[in-house]
Amino acid sequence: MKFRDDFRIGGPGDLSGFPKDPYILLSYVNTELRDRNLTLDGLCIEFDADRGAIERTLEDIGYVYDPNTDQFKPDPDGREPSC
Repeated sequence: MKFRDDFRIGGPGDLSGFPKDPYILLSYVNTELRDRNLTLDGLCIEFDADRGAIERTLEDIGYVYDPNTDQFKPDPDGREPSC
């Protein structure tokens, strides 16, 4: 499987300090959101991360952000992951 690489370029506002594997990124982001009691916007501000890059990467594996629970969950529309 090949996933998007657009978050691998270093610099402020990207995901250079985050796990590169999308499934590990999913676990990492959901854990940080839960443990730090943050929203996705709050997490991106705290880590100077690109929200769009996180969302695109996790959408590629079939997960979307649920603002009601502040977690990434399987896409309720059932879109297939783009590999």
